[in-house]
Amino acid sequence: MRFRSHFLFVSALALSAAAAADAAIVFVDGAQTLPVASQFGSTWATAYKTLNQALVNGPGTEVWIAAGTYTPTSGTDRTIFYSFNSLKLYGGFLPGATQLSQRDPVANPTILSGDIGVPGDASDNSFQIIGNCIGANIVIDGLIFEHANGDLVVNGFGGAILMVAAPSFVIQDCVFRDCFMHGSGGAVAINVSSGIVRRCQFVNNSCVGAGGAIDAQTTPITIAQCSFVGNVGTGSGGAVRPLNCTGSSIQNCVFNGNSTSTTGGAIDIFGGNVAVSSCTIANSTAGLVGGAIVIGNIGNTSKITNCLFAANTAPSNPNILSQATVVVQHNGFSSAPSAGAGNVIVAAQFVDENGADNIIGTADDDLHLQAISAAIDHGCGTLLTADAADLDQDGNFAEALPVDFDGHPRLVDDMANNTGLGALPFLDFGAYELDRPYRVICVNQNVTRGAGDGSSWANAFKKLQDGIAASNTFPQPKPVEIWVAEGTYLPTDGSDRSASFAPQGNIKLYGGFAGGEALRSLRSPTDHPTILSGEIGGASTSDNSFHVVDFAGDNVSPNTLLDGFAIIGGNANGGTTPLVGGGIRVRGAAQPSIRTCRFMRNSANAGGGALGVGGSSSKAALFGCFFVANETNGNGGAVIVTDGAAGTSLLNCTLVKNDANNAGGLAVTGAGSAAVVGNSIFFLNKDGVHEDDASQLMALSGGSITLSNSCIPSAGNSVPGSSLVAFPPKFADIDGGDDQFGTLDDNPALAPGSPCVDAGAQSVGSASVPQDTGDIDDD
Repeated sequence: MRFRSHFLFVSALALSAAAAADAAIVFVDGAQTLPVASQFGSTWATAYKTLNQALVNGPGTEVWIAAGTYTPTSGTDRTIFYSFNSLKLYGGFLPGATQLSQRDPVANPTILSGDIGVPGDASDNSFQIIGNCIGANIVIDGLIFEHANGDLVVNGFGGAILMVAAPSFVIQDCVFRDCFMHGSGGAVAINVSSGIVRRCQFVNNSCVGAGGAIDAQTTPITIAQCSFVGNVGTGSGGAVRPLNCTGSSIQNCVFNGNSTSTTGGAIDIFGGNVAVSSCTIANSTAGLVGGAIVIGNIGNTSKITNCLFAANTAPSNPNILSQATVVVQHNGFSSAPSAGAGNVIVAAQFVDENGADNIIGTADDDLHLQAISAAIDHGCGTLLTADAADLDQDGNFAEALPVDFDGHPRLVDDMANNTGLGALPFLDFGAYELDRPYRVICVNQNVTRGAGDGSSWANAFKKLQDGIAASNTFPQPKPVEIWVAEGTYLPTDGSDRSASFAPQGNIKLYGGFAGGEALRSLRSPTDHPTILSGEIGGASTSDNSFHVVDFAGDNVSPNTLLDGFAIIGGNANGGTTPLVGGGIRVRGAAQPSIRTCRFMRNSANAGGGALGVGGSSSKAALFGCFFVANETNGNGGAVIVTDGAAGTSLLNCTLVKNDANNAGGLAVTGAGSAAVVGNSIFFLNKDGVHEDDASQLMALSGGSITLSNSCIPSAGNSVPGSSLVAFPPKFADIDGGDDQFGTLDDNPALAPGSPCVDAGAQSVGSASVPQDTGDIDDD
């Protein structure tokens, strides 16, 4: 590599001796107002105003730079650049910080800019930002480099940084954008220097030579957890060109929309050997060959493993062109897989391949894998490369790569995909490992094989009790979801009527799966009914479970969710108090959320045939539930709220054909007991033989109901409310094809022309339609 001698060195390497002897921190703050004579750089109060002052005057081995924008010169001389020897530069500070951990480069951007002339006019920008980094233990951390323009430099190197004879350098958590060099290394050029580039972003950098973002020559480097978007290396290597860099590694990186007019749209490897592993390379273009990667020079023994190639293009070899003996194994390709063991065609199925701007290959594209992607679990875990950049910062460079591009764990064996090769658990192709924000436990009574540990559909628990027991191990490292396949599940295999399903903690139970789905949104509780049944004995209800589900204790919070189940056959005619809620009992300060569940043919002696809430700190939030053919000898054929319980809400619920001595639908009884009802329908519920408004819902003995935007065809004055519909609701088929209430074919959907259409409200009293905080539809 040739170096330009006509550039003006700012520091002339004056710090080399002083910095080695003095470990002082030098402070820089562009907002400094002290006169220059009073700027010593030894504290934030006396910080230098410019980075030039810190590099020239020092002394120190670390330079802490406050948020702001800094240029190599306050004048217009384009040849001036920063230069230093064996220093550590840190950005992202607010003045006053005393620890490196207190900085935030994202919130407090520290920008080194080449825009020294007319703002926005690149023609008068600095040729280069940092012209020479020389010496050992250089660190460049938390800085943004932008707008270098080496357009008049012949055979130049590194628009943002030129690293020369610098063993053990680290460039990390930096951004390089819109830099250009008329030569190689649009952003960074590395020569006779060994080190690490990690967690950096390279966006829209370019050069007329090799390596639109990075050009590295002669010595080994490691590039890890970096993103390269829209870079252009006209000569070769749209993003990266390693030249004779034996022992180098490129891992966990994302390449998107990089290009070259010649070879290697993303990477051009010539000579040496480079391990490219667990990278996502998409939408890269080469004008000649190797839309993604070109590997040249006979004898090159580079390896490409566990990468994901998608939509790369070139007139020839759209993904990989190898002119050498190269190992290409266990990679996924959107088309035309390279020869080699485990190389397959897979649909990447990115989360959002063209981003908010609807342009493919730009910085807003989201190349994470959807949960249905065929790239999940398709890699080979035994070929996972060593953590050459120590991405988890534990000092172990020899361990297998522990994290992905986001810093999430590698080797996450997803519950729905097990198609990979090599040892379990399987690895995902590309830079991202699908790591759901929640742990999934699968339950399927029809499973016939597997370990039965709930880790996947193939290894599902057969019994829901086992899934709940696994989830109730506290604390869990992340929220737990139990996905339950269609079928009928009993609280016990025996005859103990007091046995109930008893979920607690930050757990969400979802029913309606066929078994095998990768997304919640693919389930259908109607097509695949998941039944929680209290019918543990004979044909009569006398030996049924007292409560099918029993929510008890303050470890049941609003985050405890039951969703998409049919709850049938509970009979609360005995057991422990309160004797309410044959389907579900809520007690002892429990506060569950219950959504889109069907309650059918449950009964109770004291009240709440389907659901009973009792206790001053207990409450339930119900949304979208259907109560039909439930009964009680007491109050509330479907639901009772009693014993001072306040805060229960019924929103968008339908209560039909429930029976009780008082209030066949909902009863709220006892001083302090209260419920909020909105967007709901009460129809054909009976109080003995009556179906008037008092038979639909009633507040008794000091209880209260806040009622709004609901349909009560017999509406009178028993429970005052607002925006009530007093006409029959007109259902699609409320008693189903068998003309019997309380069976699975009952359809409470509204028919066209129903007076209930568009009659609801977002909020009713203290209750609101719940937000989709769990992204239940996976959108």
